[in-house]
Amino acid sequence: MTTRSKSSTSSTGPTLFKLGMETNGKGYSNQFTTNTLALNKHQHAEDRDKKRHLSHKFSLTSASEFKWQGATHGDRGFTVATLRQAILQLENNIPAYLLHAFWTFHRNNWLKAVNKCTFAKEFAF
Repeated sequence: MTTRSKSSTSSTGPTLFKLGMETNGKGYSNQFTTNTLALNKHQHAEDRDKKRHLSHKFSLTSASEFKWQGATHGDRGFTVATLRQAILQLENNIPAYLLHAFWTFHRNNWLKAVNKCTFAKEFAF
């Protein structure tokens, strides 16, 4: 059996298959996390019990999921606009009974202040 050394291979010769050349592995997604049908009966029961146990401590419903409203990457203007929209969305998702009794009087001033913010320190204020 003969083997070729790297120095003796010609650039015009046939290229041999190397792992990773097919580019199919770049779009890999774990079927056990994306496809619930890939789990067996025991794993389904474990997931159900885990969600039931954690739901007593944390809100795991889709209504409590946070989603950015806008572009999360880009220049400072896009980031500030996304942050502004996220703060306004968060305020809208808070139930009215959890807000201060005088929030309706202060809300207009707060909205003006949020819309004027252009730096992170202004948002913190």
